[in-house]
Amino acid sequence: MHDMDPERHRPDSGAHRANSFIYRRIGEVIAGRRPEELIDDPNSRVFQDIDGRVRAIEKKGIEPGRISQERPMPKPKKDSTTQSVKTDEFAVHVQELTQALQRERADAVNLRRRHEAEITALRARVKTSVIEELLPVIDNFERALKHVPEDIADNDYIKGVQAVVKQFEKTLADIGVERIKTVGEPFNPHLHEAVATEGEGGEEIVSEELQAGYRIGEDVIRHAMVKVKS
Repeated sequence: MHDMDPERHRPDSGAHRANSFIYRRIGEVIAGRRPEELIDDPNSRVFQDIDGRVRAIEKKGIEPGRISQERPMPKPKKDSTTQSVKTDEFAVHVQELTQALQRERADAVNLRRRHEAEITALRARVKTSVIEELLPVIDNFERALKHVPEDIADNDYIKGVQAVVKQFEKTLADIGVERIKTVGEPFNPHLHEAVATEGEGGEEIVSEELQAGYRIGEDVIRHAMVKVKS
């Protein structure tokens, strides 16, 4: 049974002052109840526990005013170190994920660019291959037109063949194929193939085209066969 001696719980008694001090310390960490409520509630589990400790202190002859100097109750401390470590770990993890995402995006962009470049190169190769197969046909048409007798030069059949050749030239131009310029142009070994040379020294100029050459942009499909005069 709990001791309810009125003398021990008078406001001016030493035990009451000790209780008040200890309850004020305990009240800092107990949520929802004020120290005054603990003091006024003799049935409180905390009250009974602390009251027993106060009586043990009185038996040892320690003055209530010296309790805080002899055995101060430690204040609760927040574990700031642990929280800081967790925050740092989280920041590092976020940074690693961000860098991984950036690398994935860069890889995706590079892959798309490489794919587009490969598709463009494939289209150019296919186009070049088809044009190379058609060039001999165009060459034969042009050779035939160069040897048309004068008496049938205005014949409708000859005009029809000339129209077919022009249609070939227009189709090639529409897909980006350009005929290499020859006669009157300075000889360029990157564009021209000289099969005969006239004169000595001086600047080399293309004097005659023997076979037409074609290119797509800077890529030469076929060099022009020419005669050069210097």
